[in-house]
Amino acid sequence: MEYLLNQCVVINSSHEIIYIKGSIPYLRHSEGKISNNIFRSVYDEISLDLRSAINEAQKEHEIRITPFRSVQIFDDVVRYLRVVVIPMQDERNEDWLSILFFQAEKPEFIRGHISQGDSESETIYLQEQCLCPVVWRAQ
Repeated sequence: MEYLLNQCVVINSSHEIIYIKGSIPYLRHSEGKISNNIFRSVYDEISLDLRSAINEAQKEHEIRITPFRSVQIFDDVVRYLRVVVIPMQDERNEDWLSILFFQAEKPEFIRGHISQGDSESETIYLQEQCLCPVVWRAQ
């Protein structure tokens, strides 16, 4: 795999966002007191999968990819979203960081049966069948 670093989020082992590169439309902030916690900044539909992927990536020191989840971005805009988690050790203090890449696809770009009646939280396990796979390369 190659890694494209034009849009990513870096979090520390406490799940706090410490760096954002590029514009990431899948991060959001609620009204009220600001939090840099990644799980409060992502859509609820992907939060549980993301937590599991981050924990596994940090434990195994291997890349993890969440399954696609249906996320309603606006009233009439639905995207299937997954997150790639890459663990990386911070050489300064030996803490483990995670680099997060968000991949979103329109429903018509994902192979498989997706009906309009499917619930938003339905898991779409189609990582290998995406017509527009993530292309990543170091820059």
